[in-house]
Amino acid sequence: MDEAYKNYDVFFYEDTIHTTVTADPNIVSNWISAIKHFHRYNLVVGLDVEWRPSCNSVQNHVQICVGNRCLIYQIIHSTNRFTQSLIDFLSNDDFTFVSVDVQSDFNVLKNDYEMRCNRERWICGSWLRVR
Repeated sequence: MDEAYKNYDVFFYEDTIHTTVTADPNIVSNWISAIKHFHRYNLVVGLDVEWRPSCNSVQNHVQICVGNRCLIYQIIHSTNRFTQSLIDFLSNDDFTFVSVDVQSDFNVLKNDYEMRCNRERWICGSWLRVR
């Protein structure tokens, strides 16, 4: 990426999802700080980690969504894969992380970065409904 980040508005029915795409760890830290400032407690965080199985679980990117804000962190292009702010965010016991397969995502993060998460929740397919 030539720029530090790009912002996109993703339209989903009547909702607008404000999305930041970056490989810059400083932008990630700033995004996390803003989210924590506006949503102080009991966050429900959408999480997805994409990796290339052929590359020994090297992560390509992490997607984090809170409310109508999303971050796509392109780890594969980053100089500092996981900043302390991201590790702290993903390890925060006050946050609940949800995903279709959050356990697999956290297993990869745990094995590669020794991260822990005590509040992950799996969303099974029958719960997912598109309006």
